Amino acid sequence: MNALVIYRSLLSERDKNEFGYPEWDAAQKMLWVFIEKALEAGEESIADEIVDELYSLSDCGCTLEDEAVKADLEMLEKYGFGSRADKVRELWLIFLPARFAKSK
Repeated sequence: MNALVIYRSLLSERDKNEFGYPEWDAAQKMLWVFIEKALEAGEESIADEIVDELYSLSDCGCTLEDEAVKADLEMLEKYGFGSRADKVRELWLIFLPARFAKSK
């Protein structure tokens, strides 16, 4: 089974549970373990999924200071995907202020 299929299956299992409940937390921990192993193995598709997740977090109003954002960026950097993390930060800093300016 390829990494992307496993990743999406783990996401699906996690999303069957209510956010903040122990079952969701346990499923999220399993997902993070898988993500770390996949990134360590150089899985480009999983790095792409993490980048997509970071953009989704931005859309939800998270900032570069939020723990979930920091954790994802650190994982990308730790396992050799630092250029992707840098690109996310760069785009975040360019587009995030513009989004807030429009909402005022």
